[in-house]
Amino acid sequence: VWPLVAVAERARNHAFAGAAVAAAVLLAGIAILGQTRAIVPAVIVSALVMVAVLPGRRARLWALIAIGAGVAVAAPQLLDVFESAGGATPDPDTIRSGVAALLGIAALTGVVFAVLRWLARTAEPRVGARPLATASTVALVAVVVVGAVAGLAAVGDPVDRLRDEARAFKNLGVGSAQSSRSRFTSGGGNRYDYWRVAANQFRDEPVKGLGAGNYDRTYFLERQTSEDIKQAHSLPLQTLSELGLVGGAGLLLFLGAIVAGFVRRARAARTSPSDLGLAVAGGGMFLVWLVHTSVDWLHLIPGVTGIALCGAAVLVAPWARKHAAPGRSRLRLATVVLCALVVLFGATMVGRSALADKYRSDAQDIVATDPRGALDKTADSLSLNDESLPAYYVQAAAHARLGGYEPARASLLEATRREPHDFVPWGLLGDLAVRRGDFAQARRDYGRASELNPRDAGLKQLAQRPRSALTGR
Repeated sequence: VWPLVAVAERARNHAFAGAAVAAAVLLAGIAILGQTRAIVPAVIVSALVMVAVLPGRRARLWALIAIGAGVAVAAPQLLDVFESAGGATPDPDTIRSGVAALLGIAALTGVVFAVLRWLARTAEPRVGARPLATASTVALVAVVVVGAVAGLAAVGDPVDRLRDEARAFKNLGVGSAQSSRSRFTSGGGNRYDYWRVAANQFRDEPVKGLGAGNYDRTYFLERQTSEDIKQAHSLPLQTLSELGLVGGAGLLLFLGAIVAGFVRRARAARTSPSDLGLAVAGGGMFLVWLVHTSVDWLHLIPGVTGIALCGAAVLVAPWARKHAAPGRSRLRLATVVLCALVVLFGATMVGRSALADKYRSDAQDIVATDPRGALDKTADSLSLNDESLPAYYVQAAAHARLGGYEPARASLLEATRREPHDFVPWGLLGDLAVRRGDFAQARRDYGRASELNPRDAGLKQLAQRPRSALTGR
């Protein structure tokens, strides 16, 4: 959305600016369909920073107001989609009508914005730039005041509302969004529990943390809910819990460099329109991602994080130099080559992991019909990434289908050796033992799984009565 805001406020062509606003309304409407509550603080913080720090505020505010107005008009029908789901699948007709309304309202908003922008530019020679700017400022203040009053009327007493939502946040499951028309209006859920466990992990291992990817090592032992997750739903908290102060310092250094780049762009934006556009687009993109991922798991989506990193790259792009000394040029070239090698190494590691996942997925698809082929695929997967527990699960399933109880068990035991704190391979070992008819072994395996995940009632029952795995009761 933020690059589109930059286009809307800077484009000379009014139709182009209107098209940018229309596209922004469409994207913001899709965000409402996504119902991710973390977008609320991300939008608020990014809008405040972009308006307060960067010049050209009037044009930016009008673009933001236009986008907000379009989303507000489309919101009721978009919320109908969430309401029709009832925690399951939304009604297809409701989806179609909601998307059709969003498309129409987005287009209309863009047209209105383009026309009003054209009228303002047309009136400027007759009215004068200063009176027109004054009128624009007065109108902006009026819109903001009316919006604030309407918001307060809808919320009621803001202090009481904040207290209620804070209580809902801490009291797990209270104020669940499923009982309301939108998740955006509820502070309830289980996030407090995720963050509490992460804080405990950081307190126990403040310097080096538990190790990357080990959040679930203690989560299933300490959790107060029945929700199965493997990360803290917060990039800063996950970094501190898994990597400690060492990882936190690295994250702070990374963010500090990007903030420094944004400050440099903001200073240059006072005299350079191109720097202003880059600061709005790149700064807004990265800031939305940073705030959102501080209270959610957005950083785990590679494409979204990639977009944020593109915004960061714009902000930290090298300073322009008219003349560079020969020594500096060689140093710059060496730095570029070194960075390229680091990127190539990283791409190779990520590529190996992605290819391993591809082989494992292929094996999973054919394990029921071609277990021997699945074994070959899992061997290829594990040769690239021998720490992948799902690959061991598929390998065990293939051995079991071929009647190989011992090799299947060996695969799952290897998984337990790789991740001793994970309850899943122990549960699968119990399933395997039940199929073998070895209920004593199944009781031990299910018991170990239940020890690692004590709040799972199903595992507790299986540990007590492993025969129930055959009947489901």
